[in-house]
Amino acid sequence: MLNEFIEKVIVHEGEGRGNDRRQRIDIYLNFIGAFEVPAHIVTPAEVEEQRRQQEEQAAKEARSKELEKARYEKRKAEKREFTARKKAGLLTPEELEAEEKRLAHNREWQKEWREKRKAAEPPKPPKKKSIKELMKLEKTGAELTPEETERLAEHRRKKAAQHKAWRERQKAGQPKARTLKELAAAQKEGEALTPEETERLEAHRGRKEPPLYHQL
Repeated sequence: MLNEFIEKVIVHEGEGRGNDRRQRIDIYLNFIGAFEVPAHIVTPAEVEEQRRQQEEQAAKEARSKELEKARYEKRKAEKREFTARKKAGLLTPEELEAEEKRLAHNREWQKEWREKRKAAEPPKPPKKKSIKELMKLEKTGAELTPEETERLAEHRRKKAAQHKAWRERQKAGQPKARTLKELAAAQKEGEALTPEETERLEAHRGRKEPPLYHQL
């Protein structure tokens, strides 16, 4: 029955050696042609091989981490011991010379790193002049850029608006002064005026009265 469905089988030449040897086999079925095994189909043997490889890789990584941790602890202990001997002044001349070279190398490396980072950074925009500086330049007749002129004009508009708001607050907090006609009418009716109102009314009347020589 199987032979009735198979049209032909083509066995290609093998490649590689040992476990890496691979050989392609093409199976042609009647009515559908070449049959390709779907990529998502995995045999139990392949699943077991993948599991074994994963376990081996995990074991290798665990051993590598343990060795790295042991080496780190050893370097840390040696560094602590070296620092203690350095503070106590127990280093040999050779160790002192090696330490100075190491520190000089680190300083040079840090300097190069800072220069490279500074060169990679975009250039900073030029610092803007303050409003006081712009006013001084304007007084001296120096030419300002359109942006600086707009900044100065915006500052003056803002100051004018603040002063106007302050004046309005001052007016709202004080009673409205009466006109001279209202003061004259109130005095005529016998109402007591404040010293400021009396002074205003007398000054107004003094300006209206003609000089003495005109009367003569």
